[in-house]
Amino acid sequence: MGERTSADTLAWPLAARAAWETLAAEGRQLLREGAPPAIAADNRNELHTLADRFAARRLPVLQALLVV
Repeated sequence: MGERTSADTLAWPLAARAAWETLAAEGRQLLREGAPPAIAADNRNELHTLADRFAARRLPVLQALLVV
């Protein structure tokens, strides 16, 4: 458990993109160190980073607990 498959590798960027589209449609953006990123691409990159971190650190725990 906890091993990432090629499907996982493809799914996280798509989830990050969908999250960004939702945030952007609502006129919202992420904050990093208390300030918004300079350009929209930085928001998407930050979402990708957060998704990767979740997949690497938290998802394996949730899978081990049979939550997901």
